Amino acid sequence: MKNPLLPMKRAFLAFSFTSLITLSSFLLSGERTLPPSGAFTMSICKTGHGGEAFSGDLLMNGTKIGYVIALSRASQHIKAKYFAYKDNGMVVHDRYDNWRAGKNIVLISSGAYGTTFNGTDKPVGLTMDNGNDVNLNLDPKMDGLIIVEAVGGIRASNIQDAHLTYKKNGADKTVNIKDYYQRNAFLSWCRTEKATTFQTHLLIYKDQLKFTQSGGNVAERKLLVLTKDKSGNVFHFIVYSKDYQFTLYDMAYNTLQMFSTYGYQVIAAANLDTGGVDVLATSNELYDCSNAAILGKTNDARRNMTNMLAYYFE
Repeated sequence: MKNPLLPMKRAFLAFSFTSLITLSSFLLSGERTLPPSGAFTMSICKTGHGGEAFSGDLLMNGTKIGYVIALSRASQHIKAKYFAYKDNGMVVHDRYDNWRAGKNIVLISSGAYGTTFNGTDKPVGLTMDNGNDVNLNLDPKMDGLIIVEAVGGIRASNIQDAHLTYKKNGADKTVNIKDYYQRNAFLSWCRTEKATTFQTHLLIYKDQLKFTQSGGNVAERKLLVLTKDKSGNVFHFIVYSKDYQFTLYDMAYNTLQMFSTYGYQVIAAANLDTGGVDVLATSNELYDCSNAAILGKTNDARRNMTNMLAYYFE
């Protein structure tokens, strides 16, 4: 079988980044035995943005069912930005257009859940946007709290663990976000640090599935997966089954098995909305393995996004 990683390895040689942290065991391992039938595999074939962003196909039984995008956080040149809500009447898409000037955008994606899809209503669950209050109500149905730091990092916390950790004055601070007073202390930190938070379904946490039921609705699924390789390097993945519908359980199970096979620890995996507005777009440095653009199902509805996850390189 032809090694699908050869084009990317040539790109590494062309870039000659001696300090580059590559996509570890998967990207450098060459050919390997495929996981059992029905499992996910990745075919990574493109690299860009200083050799720290990668893209390709998500496969099941050897058939393409969507996309995979991998972003290295080793050098911290690739950073995350989350737009949780409109600001002073300016909708998310317009906020993004103003912010993106002069920036090297890697990708944009629709983010967490909104109450409607008309670009005006608040997102569901506890939400802060760049230190500003958006929704202070903790939604008991969603156990994941995502923190997007002003410096471009992302942290994920399992609300049910009652053990949210963040940095305050250089030291780790741990709170129970379900406690009213401790939650308010955390929100005060968000305001001071210009942090952004949002709630979503936490599907995987510390290499463990967060639920066991296999039923439920089937739909196209898009996951934000925070991982760590055997050397401790952090990678953020977007895993998107654009052309195949799964229950949340099956999507999470297959995703966890795939990363385990490739030797990655899954720090956390959170669900990104693919409902009324399903947007995904990458820069012209990242494509799928047939050199086609990576696109969501409703990219023409960008102006209707109630929130947006963006990554940029600097």
